[in-house]
Amino acid sequence: MRPAIYGYMRVVSGGEMDDESERAKEELAVYARREGFTLDQMFMENIWCSESAFYAMLDALKRHEVKDIIVPSLWHFARLPGLQDAMRQHVEQETGARIWVVQGRRCYGELGGSPSSGVVDSSPHIRSTGRAPGSAAS
Repeated sequence: MRPAIYGYMRVVSGGEMDDESERAKEELAVYARREGFTLDQMFMENIWCSESAFYAMLDALKRHEVKDIIVPSLWHFARLPGLQDAMRQHVEQETGARIWVVQGRRCYGELGGSPSSGVVDSSPHIRSTGRAPGSAAS
C-alpha cells in the first residue's frame, strides 16, 4: 500500500479556474503516484471560503500519520519569496512534514532538503532527497 500525501494549492477565483484547479489537482496526483504516494486529501485555499485550508491541512497533519505535502509551487503558500520560505519552515516545524514542490522539482523537509540543495533531479518528475515512501524515518 502506498503512503498518503496531502495536496495544497491556492485557488485564485471561480468559474473557468475550476477546470484549471481540477487539472492541477490531477497533475499533483500523477506526480504523487510516480513517487510512490497516493494523493489522499487536497486542501484548496479559496478567497470565497472563510475557513483556512492551510490551517485545516496543518491540523490534519498533526492528527494523522501523513508526513508529506505536495504543492504545484511555493507561490501557493505566498507570493513573496521570503514569506514562502517562512510558510515552508512553519509547516516543517509544526508538523515535521516534507514539502514536495512540483515546479522546480524540489523536496524540502526534515531530511536535509533546502532551497539551495533541494533541486533533486532534472527529469520531468519530482524526487525525494530523503526516505523512501513507506519506510520509517530514522
